[in-house]
Amino acid sequence: MNDISKLLARTNLKHPFDRFLVDVQTLFPSIGIIKNTLSIMEGYEDANFILETSTGKFALKIFLEERSLENVESYTKILRECKNIGLPTTEILLDFNNGLGFVEDNNIKTYFIITKYFEGENFQNITPTLNDIKIATVYLSKLNTLNFQVVETYDSWGNKNFGKEYELNKTRITPEQNALIQPVYEEFTKLDLAGFKKSVIHGDMQRKHVKKDANGF
Repeated sequence: MNDISKLLARTNLKHPFDRFLVDVQTLFPSIGIIKNTLSIMEGYEDANFILETSTGKFALKIFLEERSLENVESYTKILRECKNIGLPTTEILLDFNNGLGFVEDNNIKTYFIITKYFEGENFQNITPTLNDIKIATVYLSKLNTLNFQVVETYDSWGNKNFGKEYELNKTRITPEQNALIQPVYEEFTKLDLAGFKKSVIHGDMQRKHVKKDANGF
């Protein structure tokens, strides 16, 4: 199985990828003609690609099969609202239906979005400066001012799902690892998660999830 097939297996897409790309060009004419497609293999959710086109570079996200329409709409709304409050997040194209495109096979819809490609470098191989950390903190604080209901999708890496994932996978870890994790699990089960606020902030903030361009962020 090649990289494209591995990514598409996460989605509902049934018809050939080449034909799908023609549909993408039709729905989002501002991207121009797609000349090359690069698979993004990092990450475990959705199917993500870089599109090299006659007008530049764009990112294509085909949503995970398990995502509901309501969750996908929440995702696109967050991106649109981030732009409205001046946050430097990836910018969704709005050529079609508020940026949300879809194709349909046998009454099953596959949803996707196109965003502008952000040219920059993440912090995997560079150390963030104190100023980088301050700027990122300001942006995260501003992101948390967004005030609308979000529709969740299950995230096996999400903090709130730690208990369930531990129960599902505890037989796969070593006794030494379990000795470290089990006391944390026991304390975790005492938390009343129902009272926690739902947030649009990514729960897994790490070096790869922030990119810095030549001008700062």
